[in-house]
Amino acid sequence: MDTIRTSSLFHYTDYNTLKSILVDGLIPNYCLEDLSVEDIDFVLGIPMICFCDIPLTRTKDFCGQYGNFAIGLNKDWCFRNRVNPVFYASDSNIIISVRFYRNYEQSLRGIVKQAGGNIHSLNINLSDSNSVQNIVPFINLNNAYSANRALFGYLKRYESEWKGKPYVNYDENEWRYVVSESAQVSWFWKRDDYMNWRGDTNRRKPTPTESLQSQRLTFDVTDISHIIVQDEEQVARMIDFIDSNRLNQIGGNVTTPSEKDKKILISRIISQERIATDF
Repeated sequence: MDTIRTSSLFHYTDYNTLKSILVDGLIPNYCLEDLSVEDIDFVLGIPMICFCDIPLTRTKDFCGQYGNFAIGLNKDWCFRNRVNPVFYASDSNIIISVRFYRNYEQSLRGIVKQAGGNIHSLNINLSDSNSVQNIVPFINLNNAYSANRALFGYLKRYESEWKGKPYVNYDENEWRYVVSESAQVSWFWKRDDYMNWRGDTNRRKPTPTESLQSQRLTFDVTDISHIIVQDEEQVARMIDFIDSNRLNQIGGNVTTPSEKDKKILISRIISQERIATDF
């Protein structure tokens, strides 16, 4: 029986970015997530790294949207790094329910702010009963804050649009590494905020901030299962790159790769052309 999932997760990209990933690791950046329903615009910009576990025989259908090159990493590495499959919602009531808890969080923020506090701190006077009463909304705020980031970070509509046509997101088998919102890394909670950051959508996304770069995912040679290029000619180019001094480290680790490391990497290279012919 044909497999419907792979034992590795794949991150699709372009050729130059693939080379950068092999050297520097995977760096998160903002992605737009549209959870608008019932004429209510609700768009987030979430810092993440996306993967999928679709079979290699389906890569031709998938890579057209995200790039003809990919790195495959085994799932043990993914579990260690808290990479998680997304939750696809086809029922708009599910998205509406999740948004309700976002509104609940916002109402708690107002209560805590009125008490002179914020998500991070609240001054309490234990001799003042009115002050003590603010402890419960402060705790609830932090619980709602944590829960909402977990929910929104991994929630995706079952179906959306791609280039003006219906597109079934569920077919992507998406997994994500999501960077938690913090004082150093903010999320965009409005479409305008995301688009102001994104700029011209015909150009590449802005470079990840230093805070996001510090959240990169690193890996070792043994974590890599595949290095996918577009055609057989690029296999030779990738081999030349791996053999060169430009590969001065692997996956964001500062250790200089050994000759054995390079041979292992070369053995992981395969082309879309070869996959289409032999699989």
